[in-house]
Amino acid sequence: MTQFFANPFLLTGLAATVLPFLAHLLSRRRFMDVEWGAMQFLNPSRKSRRRLQLEELLLLLIRAGLIACLVTAAARPLIPGGWLWGYHSQGRRAVVIIVDGSTSMTRRHGLATLHQQAVRQAERFLATLAVGDSCALIDARDQMRMAVPDPLTDLQVVRDELRGLPEPAGACNIPAAIEQAVAVLGRTTAAAREIVVFTDSQRESWRIGDEAAWDHLEDILSVPAVRPRLWVSSLDRDLPSVVRQISVSAPELNREMTVPGFPLRVRTRIRNGGESTEEVPVRLLLDGQPLAGEMQQVTIPPDSEMEIEFEHRLRTAGSHLLTVAADLQDDPVQGDNQRDAVVQVVDAVRILMISGGNVRGKASRNTSFAELAFSGSDGEQGWVQPLVVNQQQVRAADLEGAETIICSDVASLSDDFMRALQTQVAAGAGLLITCGPNCGPAAFNRLWSGSDGLLAGLTYAETINWIPVDDQSLHVAPLSIRAGWLDRFRSDPSRSFLQAVFSSYGRFSAEETMTPEGLPIPEPVVLAQLNSGEPLLLETRYGAGRVLLLTTSLDRSWTDFPARADFVPFLHESVFHLASARQNRNLRAGEPLVLRLSAGNSERDDVQTDAGAAVVFSKPDGSESEAALSRFSAAVNAVLADTSIPGVYRARQKSSRSDDLFAVNYDRSEDSFGMRSTRDEQLLSREGMIRFVETADDLSPAMYASEASIELWAMLMIGFLVLLIVEGFATSRVVSSGGRLSDSVVVPAEH
Repeated sequence: MTQFFANPFLLTGLAATVLPFLAHLLSRRRFMDVEWGAMQFLNPSRKSRRRLQLEELLLLLIRAGLIACLVTAAARPLIPGGWLWGYHSQGRRAVVIIVDGSTSMTRRHGLATLHQQAVRQAERFLATLAVGDSCALIDARDQMRMAVPDPLTDLQVVRDELRGLPEPAGACNIPAAIEQAVAVLGRTTAAAREIVVFTDSQRESWRIGDEAAWDHLEDILSVPAVRPRLWVSSLDRDLPSVVRQISVSAPELNREMTVPGFPLRVRTRIRNGGESTEEVPVRLLLDGQPLAGEMQQVTIPPDSEMEIEFEHRLRTAGSHLLTVAADLQDDPVQGDNQRDAVVQVVDAVRILMISGGNVRGKASRNTSFAELAFSGSDGEQGWVQPLVVNQQQVRAADLEGAETIICSDVASLSDDFMRALQTQVAAGAGLLITCGPNCGPAAFNRLWSGSDGLLAGLTYAETINWIPVDDQSLHVAPLSIRAGWLDRFRSDPSRSFLQAVFSSYGRFSAEETMTPEGLPIPEPVVLAQLNSGEPLLLETRYGAGRVLLLTTSLDRSWTDFPARADFVPFLHESVFHLASARQNRNLRAGEPLVLRLSAGNSERDDVQTDAGAAVVFSKPDGSESEAALSRFSAAVNAVLADTSIPGVYRARQKSSRSDDLFAVNYDRSEDSFGMRSTRDEQLLSREGMIRFVETADDLSPAMYASEASIELWAMLMIGFLVLLIVEGFATSRVVSSGGRLSDSVVVPAEH
């Protein structure tokens, strides 16, 4: 009983409630009854006497109640919990609200999505906070958005941010969001700290199988002097389980930059995460409009996926949006039924080809086969516009406008040109280097290798002249071809790329090399190998650009490949792949958008462009943000760092009539729609780390039960005043009735 009183020792004063009864008994002993016969005519009736006795008893009880009210009010009685006026915080509390912003929150519960319900429940929870409480808000996605980065006592700001949260899209990493919330609460001095997560029951967002991550999170929760409590409200408890679930993976393009009329291949995977076989119509859309004839009907068994491919030729230059959409209207999660990719179409790709060796005539240049490959048919302009220069005559000015540079068996270049070439590649241009008889290991290493070279870490060891053994020629190993832009050359064993014969090639060795800043330079990636096991094609990065190394020649001195049918498409694919390094339009959530504005001036330290180059980015949620201007190497770029919301971004320049498009995709693991089991929740709730509740109505009692209480002293004082009024009325009534009435006249004892 004592736990219901703030001052329980004062309850001993309740013994004073017997005082009115003692006073009444003592007053009876001060009088004596004298029989007086005439009074018999004044005796009231039995009914009146009984009523008066009851009024007298009631008066005694009222006087005892007055004493009891005063004593009990002084003891400050309280009722734990908020059952009378609701559960509310008692103040000095810091809270971080985490709202799941992933695609699975687009499911509907009635007329509202789960995300809309999460916002409403979060608002209802905010109403339970007291004056002085503070709250921060995290929008949990692939990349977290700190909607309210620091706990604010102005809860209206938090409400406004809640109502303005973008529509759910992409994946979600709940443990990472919780870790960020712990860091936010670590900056407060509140006596009570809470983390509240509004989410659904999807399992993938919790990374339950990653024990190391959860052990790390448990350690982080234990660091603060005041350990935060973690609450999870699952919004889909009463929703039926998902039995149909179709999702589309991010489209893969064989190139992100192309030219009008050149075939572009779009590949994606359609996954059926449901419980039955589905017939799914899949369409290809261009800039939001369905393309005629670009529709496939696929049959996908349960819990499996199927790869499909489209091929299309874009006709107009500019930035275009390609969308792969699965048309399944009764899919409960529509947000993952289509994915986007952006391709940049240019009129032609400008390249610079540098021919090695001491040659004078065009026919004797080792780039002659490549020149024929890039020439247009019937006098038309080709897809590639080459400028061909011998190594003795090339100048830095020749690099202007070149998006790809091809160095064919080049053994010597001027220092000025090499500095300009490095700057151009670092700014995003592509470079193809080929070997040959004119450039031996010593000359090659002096020109391209070294700690600051374009092929830093690669050393030309020796030239291998292949001698066939048992008539076994040297070919490309089909299984060694890396997926991506080279896919078309490994699709069929009869491809002439696989039939080409190589008589010589350069053997290279890789060594660990450090940058001037002390960072290791990544080793080159092998894109294709010969059947001897030696690399044929390697790729590395230099700044923002790509560098390809072909370990054989670009003419027929070391191989018959230039005479094969695949030579022309191989060169075109190589050029488009290298040129697209600066056209990175398809990114993952969290990667910055970079729009190249100009070549800039490497002599200047500041970054300035004219007013016409100002860029505004439009985000998928409809908001806009001005780009930050930065210079990387010689290029001036417009940059948008915040890409936490997946979808299509548009960059609008004041000097341009059309928008530049970017597609931001998310981790496909979100499309796996497994639900948390009871065992999963028990695992997450170990040692009280997480407490699961169903709604905000359950959250408040669970959070405030230990501190919410109702003090009743004010009510008791009101009761005291009421009893006092009633006591006055009852006393006046008894007095007006003649005082104490009995069967005889009351006479003082001394008479």
